[in-house]
Amino acid sequence: MKNLKTLFNCGIDVVISGVQLNSKQVKKGDLFICRKGINSDAHDFINEAIENGALALVCDRNVNVKVPVVMVNDVNFSIPEIMDWYYGNPNNKFKNVVGVTGTAGKTTVCNLINEILNYKLNCGCIGTNGVHSKKYNFKEFDVPNTTLPIDKLYKIIDKFKENKVDNIVIESSSYGLKQNRLGNITFDIALVTNFSEAHIGEHSDIKDYLSSKLEIVHKIKKNGYLVLNADDINHHYFKDKSTAKAFTFGKNDKADLYFKNIKEGLYETDFIIVYKGNEYNIKTKLIGINNVYNICASVLTCILLGLTIEDCISAINNFSMKGRMENYKGVIIDFAVTVDALRKDMQFLSKNKKGKIISVIGRLEERDIFEYKEFGKISTKYSDYVIFTTDRNKSGISLALEGMTGTLSCDNYEVIYDRGKAIEKALEMKQRDDVVYIVGCEYLYRRNKEVCVNPYDLIDRYVH
Repeated sequence: MKNLKTLFNCGIDVVISGVQLNSKQVKKGDLFICRKGINSDAHDFINEAIENGALALVCDRNVNVKVPVVMVNDVNFSIPEIMDWYYGNPNNKFKNVVGVTGTAGKTTVCNLINEILNYKLNCGCIGTNGVHSKKYNFKEFDVPNTTLPIDKLYKIIDKFKENKVDNIVIESSSYGLKQNRLGNITFDIALVTNFSEAHIGEHSDIKDYLSSKLEIVHKIKKNGYLVLNADDINHHYFKDKSTAKAFTFGKNDKADLYFKNIKEGLYETDFIIVYKGNEYNIKTKLIGINNVYNICASVLTCILLGLTIEDCISAINNFSMKGRMENYKGVIIDFAVTVDALRKDMQFLSKNKKGKIISVIGRLEERDIFEYKEFGKISTKYSDYVIFTTDRNKSGISLALEGMTGTLSCDNYEVIYDRGKAIEKALEMKQRDDVVYIVGCEYLYRRNKEVCVNPYDLIDRYVH
């Protein structure tokens, strides 16, 4: 609880018990911040917030209400300061804070770093796959976006500290960075996995997308580090815009940490990491070249945080990542894939297959039309048969399905709107040496708010 009179020295003697940005989530005793979004303005929901128990408001325009109002010039600009006031500055609470962004690989890298740091230290992870900590059960927190709304983020960080978590790793989307959902949080290490034009649909153009990603380099602490993919042609953009010391990973032997001698398989990957002239053998359950990059990025980051490379390797020996090129009973599940990642993953499957590739491809209705078309072209090129479906599990018009199939001239595909039936059809077609490759459906499986299709249950039913 905090007395409101200390906020911007407003002099309003009211003790509040929480801070909320969503009027529907307001509880008795909360401070309601009237944030302005792209399509809505929380000032329009003040009455609902008061009915739900808001004791006071933060506004930047005059409102006629019976509760106290803290007036500011710009509500959105003031939100980070309000969060720091109520929860305390997160930068003073942890030994290390790691921020991860990039077009692809963010979620896997965050979870890898979390796994490695928990081998010797204690760490918490905030990202697309939820909130994780060995010190605290975070089932109460839903993760609606890659980067959480700032009020929920600060609340989770406060729980981390309360439960003596000393290190945190935060997944940061371009849109979250653009909207400053991270508030005043700064990083000991900022890691950029890669950069491509995927997800540009969320931005006005490629320049806007790049500038949003670049925001992460401005959040590095004075003596912090920047970790970059040496094989990504865009990594110089980030290095040139940052004053932090940069370290690189990749296949390029000029990188600070690089890999070589990859032996790929459908169940595991073997390769060598080279660091400071020494070679280290890696054997992992993670499959595909993208995961080699993810491992190298994570290991380098954790070395910079003080762990030995031997500890890093030991920590990831048995690591597996649900829904990220996961081989589950001979079925490859990849919930979230960009165009570039899909191409690399399907090239990998094509190279290592013994039988046919049967793909089930679904996309959310929030991508760029270019991405839809590329998904259609790539999947039909490398698959023996493709079943296109929808992540929304609804019949009727689907922009994603129309985009993926509208320009195809081949005949090795069909459309099944019902995701469950699409997966069942693929599993029924599967022969002994065939690979079923399931792309998409993260929204349905992870959030469990719509008609949910759990691919694991279906696989258990059909594959023995």
